Amino acid sequence: MTGTTTTTLLLVQPLWLQNPKSSIDFIMNNNGTAIVVAALSTTTSGCPRPLSTLDLCPKEDLVLLRPVPSSRSRHCEVHGCGHFIASRKRCIGHGGGVRCVMTSCQNGAKHDGLCWAHGGSKSCTKEGCTNRTKARGLCWSHGGGKPCQTPHCLKTALRYGHCWAHGGGKRCLAVGCNRPGFERHGNFCRQHCE
Repeated sequence: MTGTTTTTLLLVQPLWLQNPKSSIDFIMNNNGTAIVVAALSTTTSGCPRPLSTLDLCPKEDLVLLRPVPSSRSRHCEVHGCGHFIASRKRCIGHGGGVRCVMTSCQNGAKHDGLCWAHGGSKSCTKEGCTNRTKARGLCWSHGGGKPCQTPHCLKTALRYGHCWAHGGGKRCLAVGCNRPGFERHGNFCRQHCE
């Protein structure tokens, strides 16, 4: 609901703010009376609310501790890229973020300052498996993802808590098509992306 806001200020001050403590009026006044300071703002709905200090000063007088970046300045500086910056005014894909510590490697660091190719990930704990872990020390093939929520199903869930066979995963947007849909194809399958 939109409407005007009226502000009523009732100043309530303790006695020591009215008169300095060294003044004779302060020393001689023993009854402890005080003027009440309260700030209330009443909206058109009639509900009073506490007035914040920001409501008391004009917006043009506010001094920000740091400039608020525009949404454009939070995006990657590479022309045509709409991703948010990670560091150095670039997104991860264009060189922002932490880089691999190996000499001449420009890949993003994943673990211990290393990229995937240089061992920046952990290996699956199943004997003989060299795949990278997904979760709980296991790769995707050995159940490293979340299990399917369908009873008695041992497959890994893709999306919405279910495996592909039980409705998980992204489907093609073409009417009647039940194939996998891919973002790189506009959420259509390979057959319908053309």
